[in-house]
Parts: sequence; C-alpha cells; structure tokens
Amino acid sequence: MKAFVYRDFLQGIQDYRITTLQLAPPVLVMLSKRPETKEYDISSVTDVLCGAAPLSKELQNDCSRKYGFNIVQAWGMTEVTCGGISMAGGDVDDTGSIGLLLPNTECKLLDDDGREVKVGEPGELFLRGPQVCLGYWRNEAATKETLGSDGWLKTGDVAVCNEKGLFWIVDRKKVGFCETVIDGMLMGLGTY
Repeated sequence: MKAFVYRDFLQGIQDYRITTLQLAPPVLVMLSKRPETKEYDISSVTDVLCGAAPLSKELQNDCSRKYGFNIVQAWGMTEVTCGGISMAGGDVDDTGSIGLLLPNTECKLLDDDGREVKVGEPGELFLRGPQVCLGYWRNEAATKETLGSDGWLKTGDVAVCNEKGLFWIVDRKKVGFCETVIDGMLMGLGTY
C-alpha cells in the first residue's frame, strides 16, 4: 500500500488471506471500533505483532477475543535499530507485556537518582546491545545526552520488570532526539 487506507487494508487481508500482521495500536483501535470492519473477512489472520506506541491490555484482549487472533507486543526505537524487547512469536499473553529482552541485550531500570530499582518497581529503561546505534549523525550533543561512553542508551521510557523478566512500559520520561526531528518534519517546523 502506498498509503494506509483502512478499507484497502481490510480488502487486502480478505483477498490475499493474510495470516500475520505487524500493526501500530491505532490500527487495532480501528479494528475494534469501526463498523466497516464487519464487511470484510479477516478470519485468515492468526497472529499480530504490535509496537510503535503503547497498547493497553484491554484493547489487545478485546481485539483478540473479537477476531480470534493472537496479539503480542514488542518495544523498540530508532536508536536500537528497531527492537530491544519482544514477546516471541507464538507466545500468548493477555497482560499487555512488551515481552523479554532480545538475545545479547542488556537492560537496567534506574530511578531519578541513577540507582537500579527493585523488581516490580518503575525505572527509566537503559539498554545496551549490538543493535544500539553508535550515535547521532553530526550531532555530538544529542549523542552525549542519550548514549553513555559505556554503551548504555538512555531511552526515556519508564518500565517495570517482573521476576520472570517480562517488561511493561508505564510512562514516558522524555522525548528522544529522533522523535523531535521526525515530529518537526511532519509538522513542517524543522529541518534535518
């Protein structure tokens, strides 16, 4: 699709019997709320991976019940070249978790004083791994603000981790450099 058109999206699923989708939460809101969804046969869909924005467990479970497909979540950002935490394909989750750390990825959750929080407590998510970017092109100040010399990426997301290693994003601490640039371009306010 050159542009997202909801009816075309549904028609494509119906015509091509698509089984797996990768969606952002607003599309799940459409599936849940828009009446024209009932005009299409989307019963071929068995699995959905959702990311790019927060997804409530209520919406996740509502769509899963309504359409009979499994929805799992993942977390990532531009600076981690896509993903850092994900539920594995085939996992079934109704808790709204974004999953487990990807292989070779380290994480720490820190409070406002830079101390690691206990299991079950919220803290800012710091990530380190081979997928973390080396820095921002031609922007040393943003690189220094976001990436530590030891490779830890300050994500700005606040997360909670349970004793099984499952994560939930519970808040947002700051807006990252890439988000600021993209938002500015979309709104015509900035150049890159």
